[in-house]
This record gives sequence, structure tokens and C-alpha cells, in this order.
Amino acid sequence: MWGADSKKAIFNQAINYLIAEQVKATVGEQRFAGEWPSFMMNDGSATLLGQAGKRAYDSNCFTTASIYNSLAGVFQNREKNTQIAEVLNAAISRVQSYAVKDRFGFWPILPRTRSLYPPDFEDEIPLVRRPNNYVLDNAFVNNASNIPEDADDTAVAYLALKKHNELADSWEDLDQIELPNQKPGEIFSQYRDIFKQRKTIHYYNLFNGGYFLTGAFMTWFSSEKFFTPWSWLPINTNTLDRPYIPYGANEVDCVVNSNILTTLASFNQLETKGVEKSCRFINKAIRKKQFSTCGLYYPNRFEIHYTTAKAISSGVTCLEESRERLIEDILETQTASGRFESHMKKGMRQKIIKGINRRNTLEKLNNRWFRKDWNPQDSNEYDDKWMETLDPADSVQATLYALLALVKIADPEDPEVRLALDRGWAYLAGQLQRKNQNEVYFPGGIFFAGGTLVRQDIVWRSDAYTTALAVEFLDLYQRFHVESE
Repeated sequence: MWGADSKKAIFNQAINYLIAEQVKATVGEQRFAGEWPSFMMNDGSATLLGQAGKRAYDSNCFTTASIYNSLAGVFQNREKNTQIAEVLNAAISRVQSYAVKDRFGFWPILPRTRSLYPPDFEDEIPLVRRPNNYVLDNAFVNNASNIPEDADDTAVAYLALKKHNELADSWEDLDQIELPNQKPGEIFSQYRDIFKQRKTIHYYNLFNGGYFLTGAFMTWFSSEKFFTPWSWLPINTNTLDRPYIPYGANEVDCVVNSNILTTLASFNQLETKGVEKSCRFINKAIRKKQFSTCGLYYPNRFEIHYTTAKAISSGVTCLEESRERLIEDILETQTASGRFESHMKKGMRQKIIKGINRRNTLEKLNNRWFRKDWNPQDSNEYDDKWMETLDPADSVQATLYALLALVKIADPEDPEVRLALDRGWAYLAGQLQRKNQNEVYFPGGIFFAGGTLVRQDIVWRSDAYTTALAVEFLDLYQRFHVESE
């Protein structure tokens, strides 16, 4: 059934890894029960955010909800067991913690960084969304990190909640949960790229495709600011806990829109206002081959292939015109080794090395703009070892996205497709890492980024997220071969 015993063994041992890696107990603000580890990393040096090599464990909704969705899809038609049920129950409980009034945000809600206040400060510290371990050591970037709830996290979270209850209907070990009061379509349609909802235009959309008034769904659930010389700054004139839209301008992102469409399809809400315009936006970006730029927060070239294929396979028919374009692009771009490549911008490896050298110099001088006693080891890990194995092409992640797109929307009987899948898997199998006798994983690639100016400097990686994609692929790969026989 699997074609080779090794694939089944890898599948089972990757599941074991995901079970073991899930956080079992909350530890203060450092990590939370039910989530999977991900890391916020400086691939390059960024003003006010630190030097290359800075990395910190990061708790966020997107990682846990996305891994949940991969696992839920895998176990929908598989033998149920108590251990997996415990994993899913813990994960969905963690996802729910990110909700505010039926909307979900990226980071947890925590007290504003205590070090920003004088030692004798006695008033109640306001709650904000912020990273729980990555140090933001000045007020300016702390204000900027307090981002509002967003469409992307809301989409993947709603999908996870829906899948959980569907599984719970036939799996007694799973806890039924209460779905949010609002349907997702009611929320997403309130924030669209239309004239009456816009006060400004995001420069990234303007210079990367000229996208404005597309009618598609926007990312942030908050009001824009009218443009002024200071409107883009994270300056809160009223209260310290007021959320901040990056640069004061909302935007449209093709990957975010694909995730929204998948969720709307799951809830049978494809009649929602904005769906057709969202499809038009995505189809245009794919037609113009803007794979590397249409996603502000997704620098991997093949992530749009994966998320659009997921939407098409979920029943989003207005994306059908992109099916063959995606398949054709995937088949054309596979390398002789079987892998796919999503190149970093030119000189990124050199930039990282330069940033690390600069950081080491600052360390020796014991000096920094905002803290004269700066020691990078205080609260964040500075680990240069990952740089030694850095793949500028982000090939493992790119290959998984491309192969997942194929198994979701390509013809199982097409010999060219089957060959591409087999060659792709041969490459991935060579990248496998063994944790112990019973667990294997795939090294994490870039699955999310800081967007715009720091789009390839501040990134998120997670071995668990990438391994969950591999598990999802192996499950569909097996079904794909069955359909072709």
C-alpha cells in the first residue's frame, strides 16, 4: 500500500516526533502547554531588532493551528488512538487561548515588557500581544509588536476548530468545543480592499504588483490611519495597549487570502462578499508568476502553490483557472536532484555573516544604542551554528510545499507528475534527521516572516511545522498512488 516499508516507518516515527515535541506543561511566559516549538530568528541584522544570529523560542497561534490542521487531516481516515486524541485536545485548547471576540491573533496576550518601566512603577501594566521570549528592548519596537487580531491566524484557527468538532463526532476521546458565535465570513468581509474601507495604501502592494482596491480580503482586523508624515509610526497617543497595524496601512497578501478561502469553503461560506475578488487577486498573481512577492509574510516561492492548491481541493472553484498554471510551474522548476528552490535575495548568506561579525564587534565593545550594558546572552540565544547549514534556497520547505500542491490538485495517472513526486521524495528522504531510535524529523525551513522591510531578515522556523507538512505529504502520497493503480 505504501510502496515501500521505509515510507511507513518514516511516517510513524515522524508522528512520534510530533507527539514528543508538543509542550506538555506551561512554564511561566516562556512556553505553553499544547503548542509546538517554533523559533523567531534573525537571518539578517535589522535596525532595533538585533543582529544576525539572534533567535528565541516563540509561542504563536499560527504554528500550533497549522500543525493541528495537518494532523487532523491525516487522522480523519485513520485508526484513532488515545495518545493522538490527547495531543489534539491539548493543541486545540492552546489555539482557543489566542481568541478575542471570535478573532484570533498571532502572539499571546501578555503584560507589556516589565523592563520598560521604572523599578518603582506600581500601576497595572497593560496587556498586549507580543513575543514571549524574543527581546524587544525599547518602547518603540514594543509598541510595534502589539499587532491586532488578523485574518490569517483567524482563518487557520477557525479551520482547526471546525476540524476538531468534525473529528469529535466519531472520536469519543476528543472533546467537543464551542465554536465562535460569528461565522468566519461575517468577520473577513468587514475588512476588504475596497474604497470605503481604505484610508491609505500599503507601499508593498503598490510596488509589488500595483495592487490597490482589489476587493480582496485584507490582513489586519483594525482601522487604518490616514496618511501623514507620522502615521506609519507605532506611536500610541491614547493608551499603551492600543494595537498597531504595521506602518499604519492594511494590505492584501495572496497566501492570507488563500487561507481565508480554504476556511470559508470548510464552513460552506463561499457566497461571502469578497470571495470572487479574492480569487481574482490570487489568480492574477499566479498568472503573472508573482510567486515570490505576492505574499508579504511568506517569502518562500512555493507557499502560494501549497495554499492555493489546498483551497482548490477544498472546493474553491473560482481558483480553478490557476490549477494547471501551478502544476506546470512546479514541473518546470524541479531541479535535477528532485528538490525545489526558493532563493533568498542575492547576497543573503554574506549578509548574515556580516551581521554576525558586526554583532560580535558590538559584544566586545559592550555597547548598544539603547542599553550600554547590553549582553546578547541575557535573554536570547545567539547561535551561529545554524548558519553553517543554512540553505539559501530553503529547499526542504520549498520541496514539501511543491509536492503537497501536486498531490492535492494534479492527476494521479499523469506519469510526469508521479515521476516528480518520486524524485521529490527521494530528495526529502535524504534530508531526514533522526532524533532517536523512534523519532525522525525534517529540519525546519522558513514558514513565516516579519514582512515588508524585514521580510527576509526576521523569519520563523519550526522543525515540528516542517515535519507536520512531511506527515501530511506522506499520507496524501500514499493515497495518490492508490488512486493511480
